[in-house]
Amino acid sequence: MPESARGRCAPVVVEPHLGRLKLAVSLCARHAEEGPDSYGFVFETSGAPPAWEPAFAAVGNTGTLVVIGPTTVPVPIVANVVVQREITIQGSLRL
Repeated sequence: MPESARGRCAPVVVEPHLGRLKLAVSLCARHAEEGPDSYGFVFETSGAPPAWEPAFAAVGNTGTLVVIGPTTVPVPIVANVVVQREITIQGSLRL
């Protein structure tokens, strides 16, 4: 592990492309299969509608889903779940 990553929170990655997953892990990210079931911050960067359901499900109570990947396709969000779990959904054009 590089010196700069020691003692810090490593990001957890869900990535279907093996090459990009290997790159993320080489940069000190952890594969999602090694992490907990929910997170305080989830970044959806693909813009692919099939990624929304697992990204939304991975947000912990009082957590934040940051949407970076744009899409013009409607995605399902259950408002009752957002309210009950106190989830924040934040859009961003840049990191």
